[in-house]
Amino acid sequence: MQGLVVGWLTEKIGERNLLPWSILVISLVGLATALMSNIFHFCLICIPMSLGISAFYLTTNSILTKIVPPADTGAMLGMNMSVHSLIRSVSPTIGGFLYQSYGYASFGYLQFAINLLVFFYVFRKIYN
Repeated sequence: MQGLVVGWLTEKIGERNLLPWSILVISLVGLATALMSNIFHFCLICIPMSLGISAFYLTTNSILTKIVPPADTGAMLGMNMSVHSLIRSVSPTIGGFLYQSYGYASFGYLQFAINLLVFFYVFRKIYN
């Protein structure tokens, strides 16, 4: 997915355009996750989910490495990965709370709402 599809998309539309649209795809996958009712729906959702997440992570890493000086690239990538590790450490607790309090659909609705807000913010910053 990453090398073939995301590389092709980056060549065609560029990183500047790919970033907000990957966030929108992730947001719509969240809505689809909240509305799915069986395993077949989940299997269908996995394709755009992997595309959106791959495009987002590859684009953000590429943009970050271009922004910092070459001497600081390793430190920046290390900081980026430490944030990912922190999120993976905290998210099971938050996920457990959401699941017990609001059910499985809350994951999708929260993903949809937060990423939609991020999409509008990034879209506005890039195109204004």
